[in-house]
Amino acid sequence: MALNVTVAQIVDQARIQDSRFFDVTIPDGALVLEINRTQRTLLLKYADSIQGLLDQSLQIATQINGNVVGVDGSGNPYYLTTPGQGWAVSNAGTLTNPIPYVDFSQPQIALDPFGMNGGTPGFPLPSDVIKIIHVVGVYQDGTSCDIDVIPEKSRNLTNTHNPAAFLNGNRMVPVRDGSPLGPTIWQDLWNSITSVTMTWIGVPTVAVLTDIIELPVVLHDALVMAIASLLAQGVAGMAMPEKAAWAAKKNDAINMIALAGTDMLNELIQNTILFRE
Repeated sequence: MALNVTVAQIVDQARIQDSRFFDVTIPDGALVLEINRTQRTLLLKYADSIQGLLDQSLQIATQINGNVVGVDGSGNPYYLTTPGQGWAVSNAGTLTNPIPYVDFSQPQIALDPFGMNGGTPGFPLPSDVIKIIHVVGVYQDGTSCDIDVIPEKSRNLTNTHNPAAFLNGNRMVPVRDGSPLGPTIWQDLWNSITSVTMTWIGVPTVAVLTDIIELPVVLHDALVMAIASLLAQGVAGMAMPEKAAWAAKKNDAINMIALAGTDMLNELIQNTILFRE
């Protein structure tokens, strides 16, 4: 990952590409916006190639009193039974002895349109998720299983070997099988799951010039050239073909990411074994 490289350092690297860039005055907000836009472009285009460098894991659900409930980014559990916007129920105690409370000064959690029908409310997903890579559930005996994320339109048509879930309202909603015995009691594999962990790629976002760039250092060239291209547009007297050339350099740097990411991952997993009798 990056070693404390800031947005300001990326901008400085862009300015030294051409001496005329030092005379260009562009608001910091525009530079930050270009960094964020380029990062989103890179991740949307090359998430499969570089996911091993950028992914992260988070437990998004746990179990309280026999019910699998959602947890926020700090591991605090909450469970909704009504639709609409609401607030997370934080836990001042432990998972085995919870002391719930609601802090109305915190942001509201995602919309849950399923609680009104007695179904298990979905688990809240990170707000910056751009690609879900893998979802794993843990059973009561400690064994784990894959959780299949299916299209919502297939929720009543599928009967997969693994527990299944679909996405809606920035939540992962379990697909419950069989007839319910009560508002939250079903006869399916979800009854035996005690926690759910998701691996995903999130969109890194910077706000000021002192923020740290989260992309690996080898991918910074694309950010540098994106800023250089932006600065080139502000150079008075620069011919249009030259400005177009800087834009082309930006595109070339972005196009190199797929090859660089694949090569890095291949190098990381290569190994040699010598067998002897």
